[in-house]
Amino acid sequence: MNPTGMLFDAQEIAKGRALRIAPYDYQVENHDASFRLWDSGIRGTLTRSATGSGKTIMACMEFDTWLNRGANRRCLVVSYEKQLVWQFAQEISDVLGIEPGIEMQDESVPYGKIPPIVVASRQSLMKARLADPEELQAFEQLGIPAAEVGVCPQAKVKGMLSALAGGADVDAVRNALAEINRDWRADHELHAWSRLFKFDWHFDWLVFFDEAHKFSYRLKTVNHLVDWFDRNPESRRTGATATPKRFDRVSLGDKMFPGIALDYPLY
Repeated sequence: MNPTGMLFDAQEIAKGRALRIAPYDYQVENHDASFRLWDSGIRGTLTRSATGSGKTIMACMEFDTWLNRGANRRCLVVSYEKQLVWQFAQEISDVLGIEPGIEMQDESVPYGKIPPIVVASRQSLMKARLADPEELQAFEQLGIPAAEVGVCPQAKVKGMLSALAGGADVDAVRNALAEINRDWRADHELHAWSRLFKFDWHFDWLVFFDEAHKFSYRLKTVNHLVDWFDRNPESRRTGATATPKRFDRVSLGDKMFPGIALDYPLY
C-alpha cells in the first residue's frame, strides 16, 4: 500500500487509465495474516470469504507483495474450471496491470520464459497416463525394451503400436521414443510426463488454488502439484473459497492449508 492509502494507484492497464483500488479492512487483514503465517514457516493458508467479497482482489494483493519481495518470485493460479481461467487472468490484468501467462489446452507459456504470473487450468497440469503392462509387453516383443518407452504418454504409445502393426520401421519408432523422452515434459526421476514440469520449482512460487474446496491432497490430480512446488522450501500456497467443505466429504486437510488467514462468511 502506498502513502496515500490507495492500492496499486500507479498501475496502468490496457484500457489506458490508472486503476485505483481501496481494499476493505478484511482484505487487508487477509493479506497481512497470510504473510505472517507464510513468514512463520507455514506453507499453506486458506481464505474463507463469502461469494462477492473480492477473493480475486485479495489474491492480487498477495501477488503484488510476493513479487515485490524478489526477482526469483513467481505466482501461479490453478483454476478447477477452464472457463474461469480467462476470467481470472482478465481480473489480474485489470487490477495489477500485468498480463499473466495462460496454460490451458492450446494456450501455453513458452518453456524457459516463465512470466511473473501464470493462470492455469488444473487439467493442463495433470500427469499423462503412461503405457500399461500389455503395451509395454507389445513393445518388448518387437525388440523395444520398457526403458526405451520411458515416460512416453499412452496416447502416443497407442499410435506407435498401431503404426508398428502396420509395418512401420522399428528404428524410426525407437528414435521417436528417444526424442519424446528428451522432451522437457519428461521427468525420469518422477517417471511422469506433464506440462507442470516447465514451471521450475527452483523459483519461489506462490500457488493460489481457486475454489479451494475442490482441491485435496488426497486426490491424484492435486497431490503432485503440491509435491512439485514443495521441493522449494521458500515456496508457499494459498486457497480461497466461500464453502470450505467438499461435497464428497474428502477433507481439505492440514497438508494443503494448515493456516487460516481469514474467516469472513456471509452471515
